[in-house]
This record gives sequence, structure tokens and C-alpha cells, in this order.
Amino acid sequence: MTEIKTIAIIGDGRMGQSIFRHLYNYDYKLIWVNLSSYNEESEKLTRKLNRFLSKNLISQEDFDKKTNSVIITNSLENIHECDLIIETVNEDIDIKNSLFYELETKANSNAIIVSNSSSILPGRFDINEKIKPNFCGMHFFYPVETTKLLEIIPSSATSDKTLETVISFAETIEKKVFAQNDDTAFAINRFFLEIQSGFYNYCIENKLDFQLADQAVKNKLFPLGIFETLDIIGFRILEYSIENYIKMQSQSSHIIPIFDFIKTKMNEGKKGLIDNEGFLKYPLGITNVDSNSETKISDFLKSLISQTADNYIHSGFFRNKMDIEFVISEYTNSEYIL
Repeated sequence: MTEIKTIAIIGDGRMGQSIFRHLYNYDYKLIWVNLSSYNEESEKLTRKLNRFLSKNLISQEDFDKKTNSVIITNSLENIHECDLIIETVNEDIDIKNSLFYELETKANSNAIIVSNSSSILPGRFDINEKIKPNFCGMHFFYPVETTKLLEIIPSSATSDKTLETVISFAETIEKKVFAQNDDTAFAINRFFLEIQSGFYNYCIENKLDFQLADQAVKNKLFPLGIFETLDIIGFRILEYSIENYIKMQSQSSHIIPIFDFIKTKMNEGKKGLIDNEGFLKYPLGITNVDSNSETKISDFLKSLISQTADNYIHSGFFRNKMDIEFVISEYTNSEYIL
């Protein structure tokens, strides 16, 4: 098993930032390749360490160690030092493939390369044959600092050594691993998409206002509503991911209505919370839900979750209800019992 000492995180979006913040708490040398704001992030980290040192929150030894173990850069020049390279660039196969082409010549031949893609199977990437045994999917969930979920998705070419190493690494950084294959890949997102699309269809069929339905969910079940969660994810990511998920499964007609809604909003220039309009309009106003409607909506959602859980266990996506309860609780930041 390869010992991981030096890790590169490539990508400056919110996922790249979150993975960096999480791994910063562990004893690794980190190289964060951040194209857009590397100077700003580097200065921010320096100010933070200086503040901690001045308040005696860290020792001089720890200060020196952290200062010398983190590089924030806009260049791949130090990539050859890395034992593990985590790709977190845009969810677009062409953009990711362009990065992998560069890594073929710049990365150490023994380095493990993982993609944080949330919807592209590892076997679909255009990876050099020599690199394929060292390549797999490693899908983190946002925010990485607090969410323990982690999906590991090997391709048919991923070596046993690579798989053993990434699972050990995931456990070291305190993640619960869901190991998957091509058939069950991205099980967590696909599980929630079943619930989200089912809830959308229910609201359309019953002519329910999305904000009212979300308020009922927040009053009875989860801190965030179903539609608010989708708006936070953002329509650009949802559109690309749902299209990939549809290709992975034989039955997808029930997903098409929510997919069409998202595409229509995208054509109107709406992208979700990022520009204040998606399923909902922001800032959210006050919505009152009568008790009968609240109970009816929440009962439907609980039934939908239970049915989807049974289907996903029967189909081999998850082992048991305990795993699904853990997934729901982590995903929604709440306690949920089926």
C-alpha cells in the first residue's frame, strides 16, 4: 500500500476550498493549485497562522510546520512531489480530460490520481493506459469539513493497491466510505434525486407552491427544504449531473419533469440561489402552512423516502437501512430514522 504524505488539490471552486480546509487539519504536505485566487488564499492563511501564533493558540514549532507544509499556487510545477492528486475542477468531462493530459507528463508515475466528479464514471475519462491502474473516483460531499460521506468508485482498470490505499486514506481523514462500481456509482446523489424528483412530481400534480411545500418539510423533517437544497447546489451542476444519471439507469421517465424544469430555468438565465431564483425566489418570505397540509406533505415525503430506501437496498446500492439513515442524516444535517 502506498504511503500518502503529499497531496495536491486542483481546483478553486467551493469544493476545492472545502477539501483543502479539511485536509489542512491533518499531517500532510498540501499543494493547492488555485488558479483564480491563490495570492488571496495564501495571504489569508498566513494571516490566520500569525494570529494563532500571536494568541499562543499554536506553538512556534507548529507554526513553522504548517508554514512549510502548505503551498498555494497557480502552477502544476510541484505536482511531481505528490503521492495523491485530487481533481476538483468544473463538472465537465472535456475540462477534466484536459487536466488529466497535463498530469500524464507532470505527475509522479506512482502517484494516485482521483476525480471528485459527482456524475462522471472513472472509465469514461480519457486516461493514459499507464495511469489507469492508479486512477479512480473519490467523491466528497460539501461541506467536506463536516460531512462524513465519501464515495469511492474504481474503474475496471483500477488496481487493488490503489483501491486499498484510497480507502485507508479516507478512513484516516475520518470519512465513512461507500465503495461502489459502475452500476451503483454515485448512489447517494441518485438516491436523493429519486426523492427530489418524486417530491417535485407530487407538488406539480397537487398544484402545491414550492415554497409552501418546502416550509412543511422544514417544519416537520429537515432544516432545509427539498427545493431550497436544489437551489443551493445550483442548476449548472444539476443539469450536467442529472443528464449523466439518466444515462446510467433504465427507468428515468419520472426524472424528466424536474430535469426539464431545470433546463427551462437555465435557458431563462436562472441558476438557483447564486442569482436569487431557481425553484424558489430569494430572499425567502414568510410562509405559513396549515397543520393538515403540513402533515399531508410530510407524510408523503416520509413514505417516498422509505419506498426509495427499500428499492435502493433491493437493487444493491446500499447494504441496509442503517447505511441509508446515516446518508440521510449526513446529507440533511439532521437525525433521520426510517
